[in-house]
Amino acid sequence: MLKEMSWNILCDYARGRHSRSQIVNACKYFLGKKQSVVSWKPIYLTAFTTYRCNLSCDMCLTHSRKHGNVHGQKPCKDMTYETFKQILNKYREALIITLTGNGEPLLNKDFFRMAEYASKVMNMYVFSATNGTLTGQYQEQLVNSYLDQLSISVNAHNPKEYKRLTGMSEEYFDLICKNTKELVKRRNNTKNTKLKLWISYILDKTNYVYLSEMVDFARELHVDGLQFLHFLPNQKDGFRAEERCLFSDDKSVIEQFSRTRNTRTNIKIVFPRLLKKSMFNGSERFKYCRVPFYNLTIDSEGNVGGCGCQLLDNSKNGKFHEPNAWNNDYFQQFRNRFIKADLDLLEPCTWCHNNLPTKASSFLTLVKNLFQKKRTLLTANDNTL
Repeated sequence: MLKEMSWNILCDYARGRHSRSQIVNACKYFLGKKQSVVSWKPIYLTAFTTYRCNLSCDMCLTHSRKHGNVHGQKPCKDMTYETFKQILNKYREALIITLTGNGEPLLNKDFFRMAEYASKVMNMYVFSATNGTLTGQYQEQLVNSYLDQLSISVNAHNPKEYKRLTGMSEEYFDLICKNTKELVKRRNNTKNTKLKLWISYILDKTNYVYLSEMVDFARELHVDGLQFLHFLPNQKDGFRAEERCLFSDDKSVIEQFSRTRNTRTNIKIVFPRLLKKSMFNGSERFKYCRVPFYNLTIDSEGNVGGCGCQLLDNSKNGKFHEPNAWNNDYFQQFRNRFIKADLDLLEPCTWCHNNLPTKASSFLTLVKNLFQKKRTLLTANDNTL
């Protein structure tokens, strides 16, 4: 996400949205290397604002009734507004904050105050994700909020498929769709709102054949964007990677992706990178993840973590207010797993899509090349003196 947003970040800085310290910090990250101790501060904050959720979807890593909390993330009370402000003031160089975590963010009573503080006071982009069941109650607050983007987890293009994937009643699907349509209409009729509305689908071996139908459904909802997400597997029967995930050697999957990418549409579509089976059989050592090098997660008790994807147990990683929290022993050990060849990854990391290789954006490549040329010239000049 940071790579895709790099140009927008610079443009918004020119418009006065971000501080100089935020941009300098981002440049340190973009031009830096993967090290256990980094010279920059977090670029991306993930605030676990609540553990509570009004759904218990089958595929959820924390609330599923079929496999429970597989990675042991500890339940917490709702994050308070005061704690939230303390976090942002300590890590004010961050450019992005996501109000999310392991529950439904709209259940936190201070959700909109947090969004306002992060955007208006701290000059950060504010993102969030919702299961869509409560957006009907907060239409006016959402469209007039300081949120930059809200992603709604629709997860299906019809009620039957929604029930298969989530295990929840088909009535929830109808409610989510109704709420989304009304929210889009309300947003479109509201002046001076910056809110972008996206929907997301979790893909597995059953529903990827409906990619075209999913795109058509997104058009019907008139949202701004659509993101296809990986199914996050675990070691429980029925949820293993080989049972549910999409792999790069599946010709049918590749054909479906290619066909859908070529579809003409006025909405933005983000596709996941396909997993590789060599990630699981040990024939290749994948250590490409950069998340713990730029992302800091914080829960309501102040516990820190380096991953906002797999929802790991962060209760023993240290507290955000500690002097060296961003480069403490936990972060050094976690980062070293993606640096040193002899260290094993944590089990969830072995099948995570964030651990796949990716290409740098053309803009970032240009910036890095310019800096490298400047360094080369400076070195050459020094040698001639």
